[in-house]
Amino acid sequence: MAIQAPSKPVVPVPVNRVAMRHLNCLIYGNSGVGKTVFASTGPRPTLYINVDKGTLSIADLQDDVLELSCNTWTDIKDIILFLRAEFEKNPNAYRVIVLDNVTELQRILMQSITEGKSIATTQDWGILLNYMRFVVRRIRELPCHTVFIFHEQVKDGMFAPMLDGKLYKEITGMFDVVARYVLIDQQVTNSETGQIDTKTIRYLRCIATQDTTAKDRSWKLAKAEPVDLNKLIAKATTPKQPVATVISAASTVALQPKASQSATQSKATIAVA
Repeated sequence: MAIQAPSKPVVPVPVNRVAMRHLNCLIYGNSGVGKTVFASTGPRPTLYINVDKGTLSIADLQDDVLELSCNTWTDIKDIILFLRAEFEKNPNAYRVIVLDNVTELQRILMQSITEGKSIATTQDWGILLNYMRFVVRRIRELPCHTVFIFHEQVKDGMFAPMLDGKLYKEITGMFDVVARYVLIDQQVTNSETGQIDTKTIRYLRCIATQDTTAKDRSWKLAKAEPVDLNKLIAKATTPKQPVATVISAASTVALQPKASQSATQSKATIAVA
């Protein structure tokens, strides 16, 4: 039986040329902590797919931060088609695509599926899962960094992205980084006045703990990272130093005497013979 040839050339590519290119992030947290602002700290131009109508916090940024409004299932499909066409014309059309907010998008899609029914059926949830798969995969496949913003919930005693049903496990598995945006107000004593001041601390929780859902597929991020998308991308996508180059010159020298001694013994043996 003849083996059928591929329909087009198939050329393996070194994984370090592909995997290090773009980062797909899921960022979740309470409303108002600064998730939208965080997504604007990455490379430009940045495009927001604005579902949550919450871009007032970045209204003062330069013209290289843009937005497209999304209110319906038709809107999100049209936006995906538009983006694919834009990247066909210019592979660098956008450096970052932000979907803000996926929790709200889930609500909008479910409304379009149920068409006013008070209770969603099992079939409705299955349709929603397929819709969400479509949206996440199509945006994730674009040749740029992506940030998907979610609201927060406590699920089984853990902080987690606000997703319903089977969506929770499957959708979170589609990302390189899943991080919780943490905001803490600490009471500190002013060393000059002696008064108690409030200090706000912000960070991304990038490694899972007993009470927090998180993931770092790169294995390069710390438990807590600064709320700076540029730094997060750089740290997660910069290749690690090859193991071979880690061996110091001192280690190399230390290995030489044994080889030299062995060579000398061999010569001595030949001379005696």
